[in-house]
Amino acid sequence: MGYRILFLLAGLAALAPAQEFRGTILGRITDPTGAVVAGAVVEATNVDTGTTFQGASNEAGNYQVPFLLPGDYRLAVALTGFKKVDRAGIRVSTGAAVTVDFALEVGAASDSVTVTAEAPLLDTATGDLGQVVTRHYVETIEYSTDRNIQPLALLAPGVNGTQGGTYTASTHANSVSINGGGGRQGDNEYLVDGISNTVAGGNPVFTPAIDAVDEFKVHTTMFDASMGHTNGGVISLTTRGGGNELHGTVYWYNRTTALQSNYWSNNRNRTPRAPMKYDQFGYLVSGPVYIPRLYNGRNRSFFSTSLEWDNDYRNLSPLFRVPTELERQGDFSQTLNRLGGAFSVYDPASSVLTGPNRVSRQPFPNARIPAGRITPMGAAMMKVFAMPTINVPAQIGRQNWQPGGMYNVKQRSFMVRGDQIVGSRQRVFARYGRAQRLSAPAQIFYQGYNGGNVAFGDTAFTNVGVDDTLTLSPTLVGTIRLGIVRRKGSSHAGGAGLDPAALNLPDIVVRNQFFAGWPTLAMGESFPATGSARSVDASDQYSLVTTFNKLTGSWSFKFGSDYRIQRWNTLSPGADSFGNFTFNSVFTRSDPFLAAASDTSGTSMASLLLAAPASGSFGWNSALSTQNHYLAFYSQNDWKATPRLTINLGLRWELETPFTERYNRMSYAFDPAAALPVKPP
Repeated sequence: MGYRILFLLAGLAALAPAQEFRGTILGRITDPTGAVVAGAVVEATNVDTGTTFQGASNEAGNYQVPFLLPGDYRLAVALTGFKKVDRAGIRVSTGAAVTVDFALEVGAASDSVTVTAEAPLLDTATGDLGQVVTRHYVETIEYSTDRNIQPLALLAPGVNGTQGGTYTASTHANSVSINGGGGRQGDNEYLVDGISNTVAGGNPVFTPAIDAVDEFKVHTTMFDASMGHTNGGVISLTTRGGGNELHGTVYWYNRTTALQSNYWSNNRNRTPRAPMKYDQFGYLVSGPVYIPRLYNGRNRSFFSTSLEWDNDYRNLSPLFRVPTELERQGDFSQTLNRLGGAFSVYDPASSVLTGPNRVSRQPFPNARIPAGRITPMGAAMMKVFAMPTINVPAQIGRQNWQPGGMYNVKQRSFMVRGDQIVGSRQRVFARYGRAQRLSAPAQIFYQGYNGGNVAFGDTAFTNVGVDDTLTLSPTLVGTIRLGIVRRKGSSHAGGAGLDPAALNLPDIVVRNQFFAGWPTLAMGESFPATGSARSVDASDQYSLVTTFNKLTGSWSFKFGSDYRIQRWNTLSPGADSFGNFTFNSVFTRSDPFLAAASDTSGTSMASLLLAAPASGSFGWNSALSTQNHYLAFYSQNDWKATPRLTINLGLRWELETPFTERYNRMSYAFDPAAALPVKPP
C-alpha cells in the first residue's frame, strides 16, 4: 500500500512529460446475445518475451491493456461459464491503440476457441494520423552510406526536407518539416522510448544505430493531448529490447580509394587523387539475462546492446592564393595585376589630398617595398602562409595553392538496455545510450590555417532513460519515467593555442586574449582563412514522466503533466577574442576612394607587410549558462459512444518560461539611469 501511495503522489507532484510511445490493446466483450460481459480476465502475452499483462472488462464490457511495448501479442479471454478464447497475430505498433472485440460462447472454461485468419487490425480508436516504419522495413531497406534512421521520416505523407548530416549524428533531424502540423523545418519533437530527445533550440541529441531501432513513427497531426512542445509533428523512436531467444547481428561496410574517382578540380590542377577510406562496423546482441547455475531470466529479465563505429577519411583539397617567395620579401615586380598587366604598389605615407574624395600617392619604385618599411609583424605573418604548389604566373587573385589531403571523421554509438518483470503488477526498463563524433584533419597544411573541415572537434551525445510501470488495479495503470539527455562539444582550429608573440603582435593584444592564439587575418584576393577558433558548449535536459490510464464505463481517461528543465552552457569567445584584422588594397593602391584602382594597383599582401589593416576588432563574448522551465498539464478522454463510434477529447495547457542566465551575466535591457563605470577627465 505504501508503494502505491508513493506512486500516486509522484504522479501528482512530479509534473512530468507524458509522451507515451507504447501501445494499448482495448475492446468490448459480449455474450452470444450481444449483452456486455463484465469481469472477464484478459491476458496479453508478448510473443518474443513470454511476459503477460492483465486487464479485465468493466460493467460496460470494455477492457484495455495499456503500456505495451511494440511487438506481436496473443490474447486470451476467460470467464467462468464461457469458453476460453485465444487470439494470436496481434501487432501493437508504436503509440497505437489496437481494438480487439470478443464475443464469448457459453461453455466450460476448460473448452477453448482459437481465432485465426482474420483481417489485419486497424487503429479505429484514435484520430492519430501517422506513419509507422516497422522493424522489418528498417532491416530490409537499402541505405546509402549515411546509415541514419532519421531520414526515414521522409517516407511519411506530408513530410519533406533534405537529407543532411552523417551516419550516427543527429543533424538529419534539423532538415525535416512535418507539414501536417504546420510547423517550420526542424521544429519537431523527437522521442526515444517516450523520452524527449531534444535540448535547447530543439536540436535532437542521440540517434541509435539502425539495427538497434525496433520501430519508428512519425505523428503528422491529430496526435492526442499527451504530446506537445512542438509546432510541427512528433517523431518517435523505439529501441529494440531483448526476448527469450538470443539474437545477434554483426556487420561491416567498407569503401576504398580504388572505387573512387578523382575530383574534377584535382584533375584540372594535376593534383593526385586523395586516399579515401570509409569503414562502418558494429553489432547488436539481445536475449534473456542468463548466468549459468545462478540465474535464468527467461520470461523475466532481458537485455540488448549495440555498438557501431564509423571511420571516414574524406577528401580535403583546398584551392587558394598564397604569397610567392618574392612577395614575402615585399617584391611585387614579377606580380601581375587583376587584369593580367603591370602591377604597382603605392606608398600610403605619400598620400596627398587633391580634392573631394581624391588622393594622390607615389608608387614604390619597381613595385618593391623597401626592407626598412616592412614591419616585423607583417614579415612574420607573411611567413605563416604555405608556399605555392601550382606553377602559374603570380597574379592578384589567381589561385596557386592546392594541397592534396584528407580529414577524418570518427563516430561511435553505444547503447545498452535492460527490461525486468518485477512481478505480475510491475515492470521496469532502463536504457543508456552514448554517441561520440570526433573530427580532425589528417595533416596540417600550415600553422594557423583555418579553412573548412580543419577543426579538431569532439562532440558527445548522451541519452538515459528509466521507466517503472505499475498496475494499481485492473482498470488503473500508471508509469513513471525519468529522462536525461546531454550534448557536450568542444572545438579548436587554426592557430588556437599557438604563441601569439611569435608573430610580433603588440603586447596589448598578447596580454588581453581570452585564449592564446594567432589572430584572424581576412585578406581577400582568394587567400585562405588564417586565424584561430575555439569553443566549448554543453546542453542538458532533465525530465520526469508520469502517465496514468483509467478505464471506467465507456470512458478511457489518460492524464498527466509535463515538466522539463533545459540548460545551455557555452564558452565561445569568438574570432575577435584572438584579434581580427582585415587587410585589403585600400592603403596601397593609387587612390583609396576609387575602387577600380585595385584592378591595377594595391594588394592586401603589401598592406600586411606595412601593418596597415583596413579594419580590426578585439574583444570577446562572455560565457553563458542559460536555463528555462517548461510545464504542461493534459487530459485525454476517449468515449466509446457506440460500438462503432469513438470520440477523442483532449485538452493541453503549456507554459514555457524565458531563458535566464543562471549567474546573471546577461543583460536583457539598457538602463539609461545607470552610472557610467568610467569618469571622463
